[in-house]
Amino acid sequence: MALHLGASFRAILIRGGGPGTPENLLRQGRRGRARAKMVLGPFAEKKGPRRAGTKPRTKINGGHSPPCNIPHVSRPSSTPASSLDYNASMTAHKRTIIFGIFGIFGIGILALGMLTGSVALAERLHSSIVKGAAKIDPDTPNLTSLNIRLSHQPIQAPKNLVKLSVELPQVRAARSMIAPSPKAAILEDDNHNRVVILSASEDGQIHAQVLEDLDFLAKIPFITTCAAHRGCAFNRQPVTGGLACVAMCVQQALDPSHELTP
Repeated sequence: MALHLGASFRAILIRGGGPGTPENLLRQGRRGRARAKMVLGPFAEKKGPRRAGTKPRTKINGGHSPPCNIPHVSRPSSTPASSLDYNASMTAHKRTIIFGIFGIFGIGILALGMLTGSVALAERLHSSIVKGAAKIDPDTPNLTSLNIRLSHQPIQAPKNLVKLSVELPQVRAARSMIAPSPKAAILEDDNHNRVVILSASEDGQIHAQVLEDLDFLAKIPFITTCAAHRGCAFNRQPVTGGLACVAMCVQQALDPSHELTP
């Protein structure tokens, strides 16, 4: 038995000592790393054994970060061309907004001006109508807007309505060259209030019947001058000559807004 123990001890010495010898420890470390590499695969350490008190230095996927399932979010392109397009679109949008604001402001000012003008015009028209209604009596002739109506029949007004009957010796009326010459000319306003009735004789003499209280005698010099200037004694036009020409001179003489300069 002593010989057997001696042989075993000698074999151990020949193979490199006991289990605690450095050779056996190195051999065990290599075996451990091999097992770890087989189990962990790419997660195993590739360097030597870690030192006491340090954490294992593992490399995952060759030193890169592990894959994850977070979806990839694309960022907007920040190239110079895209920046220019974005700035141009924003500038056009701002310009459109500014023009729209100014347009609305202008339309509001225009509407306010039109409303103010309409109110002022309505007030002015109302005041003029009220003043005109207060001044103008339907029974009182309006001498500023006398109308001339010609008649081919002689007209004699009732004597109780005639305020003045007078001849115009220096005024002549030519006879019409084409149509029959009118026998009478009536001057009346829009309400058919008659003011003067003129009549012409066969030789062109003019007779006037004044139906209102007018200072007609003071207007005869103007009527005479006007008839001479117009050539009423020689104008044979059916509408503007003859008795119609004299009637226009009387109309102008009776207009209070017209300045009489014989």
